[in-house]
Amino acid sequence: MTAEWKFVAIAASSEALGDVHRVLRPLRVGIAAAIVVIIKESVDGPPLTFEQVARGVALPVSRAVHGMRVEPGRVFLGPRGQCLTVDADGCFRIDEAPSTIDTHPADLLFTSAAQVFGPRVIGVVMSGHGRDGTAGLRAIHRIPGAMGIVQSPADAAMPGMTINAVLGDSPDYVPLVDDMGKLLELLIQRTPGPKGSA
Repeated sequence: MTAEWKFVAIAASSEALGDVHRVLRPLRVGIAAAIVVIIKESVDGPPLTFEQVARGVALPVSRAVHGMRVEPGRVFLGPRGQCLTVDADGCFRIDEAPSTIDTHPADLLFTSAAQVFGPRVIGVVMSGHGRDGTAGLRAIHRIPGAMGIVQSPADAAMPGMTINAVLGDSPDYVPLVDDMGKLLELLIQRTPGPKGSA
């Protein structure tokens, strides 16, 4: 793995798919980051298709597969109803989600990414129900130079995840959704280092 590219983890609910598209579509081909998207889907709703998520995104989009190496310049989609993490070799690991506890897939992904990619991680929490992503952002913020972004709760159709993330962590940025793509590109271009460094 080269030291230059970043690992961007995005968590949102299926109802916020339009907002996710507004973040992904402006990102240029060849961007120096791997973008990993966790979409929390309702258990009683129809599953999202790959085509629905990938529609209109310029970057190559693929499903995250167990054992696949994380690579920059691509968007990876987490699997429905399973836990996606990154192992010490920089490869995806997919495990069955425990059925007896309230699992938080974004927290698991964010935490594992922070352990593997350190200051190159950018965690993003978007519109959704519950508190998934908050503990993961705290894990990211234990790494000097790693960044956390939370969609403005005022801009979120379902502000639960964003409110919990703002209150439970200290995100570096709380932008409106239409500003998030440009912000990500700027942060991806920034050299990793202590917070506040260029």
